[in-house]
Amino acid sequence: MIGTRVGENLKKVRIEKNMTLDNVAEMTDVSKPTLHNIETGKTSPSIDNLWKISSGLGIPINYCFQRLALILNWSSNPIYIRLLLRI
Repeated sequence: MIGTRVGENLKKVRIEKNMTLDNVAEMTDVSKPTLHNIETGKTSPSIDNLWKISSGLGIPINYCFQRLALILNWSSNPIYIRLLLRI
């Protein structure tokens, strides 16, 4: 579930910026097949790749996790509250 949500968020940003997987791969040094697998939820990104992709797309890394905490329903968890405040 986590990998799927992260991939969906990254794909959303990529499309909003009118970028292709080739564009992102070139900017981030993450291969096109890896990007595709992340966006489709077939694999979860490593922290290193997540950092490269978010930097290449010009977004904070925590954007990749937006909506995730709400879906997991961590509302009573203090960590969730801190994460939500940063989004």
